Amino acid sequence: MFAPVESFLLDANSTLVVVLSLLWALFSLVLLSLSLRDGRLLRIIAGTMTERVASATQGYTELHGKAVLLKGPVIRSPGGRACAWYRTWHTEPPVTAEDERSVFMTTYKHTPGQLQNYKNTMFGESSDELFGIDDGTGICIIDPEDAGVLPSARAWRITNGARRFREHYILEGDDLYVCGWFRTLNHEGIEHERGAEVAARIGLWKRTGMPELLAEFDRNGDGELDPDEWQAVRDKAIKEIEREYRQRVLDRTPHLIHAPADGRPFIIGAATEPDLLDQLKKRIIVRSLLASGILAVIFYVLDLRGML
Repeated sequence: MFAPVESFLLDANSTLVVVLSLLWALFSLVLLSLSLRDGRLLRIIAGTMTERVASATQGYTELHGKAVLLKGPVIRSPGGRACAWYRTWHTEPPVTAEDERSVFMTTYKHTPGQLQNYKNTMFGESSDELFGIDDGTGICIIDPEDAGVLPSARAWRITNGARRFREHYILEGDDLYVCGWFRTLNHEGIEHERGAEVAARIGLWKRTGMPELLAEFDRNGDGELDPDEWQAVRDKAIKEIEREYRQRVLDRTPHLIHAPADGRPFIIGAATEPDLLDQLKKRIIVRSLLASGILAVIFYVLDLRGML
């Protein structure tokens, strides 16, 4: 069964065999590097603690919820579909020299000089418009710039005259997973205000409720509060102020999640966390098996020709 194949491999030009082996080996290395990248994402998604918008800490965090649109103009892909986010590839005949300079893939059908009729240009772009995630406790704005996006499974092929589109979307209401740098836009002001309110609250307790403070926090019963006991008083004041402050301003406080400045991945996925983990595991397995198979064939060919 494999005799004709082995005969062809033995008779093929050595230089051609080496060049093809190097190209396929390079391709397998690309597959392995993609598998390693997905493995890193897998560890981050599995190892990052999920938080709620209403109580998320400032910094690198993970949110689950539903995709929502923000007030303002409707986001539409070049194919005309309303969505929260899109990635699109579309082909069309170039019109000007400027169009030609923006080409990253060109297909010549017949005569290269007849640009309007015989030259199609493929453009690729992703949305950078803001949208949101709602987890039931609040809405956080998502800035998708520099994000690694795993869109929903929807892929629409649309033909509009001479233009053809292939698009992936995140639609309003889709399950959404986001892992990135979370911050409350006026967080510095909140910290300053919270410190002032805590001091005022403790001062009020000193003036009007010192017996109650002693009864609650004077653990050694000496009639005074030592530094550790005053810290317990301060902790209680902080908890009360935080609870009251969140109740008072949560609805009008904008939250934002975006790409971390320290280089950690910014991940947006149109799926639940278990579904994302399953997708990544399947991709890792498929790519690793394919790369291993390619390398095995390369070694077999080189060994057959006595080049190892």
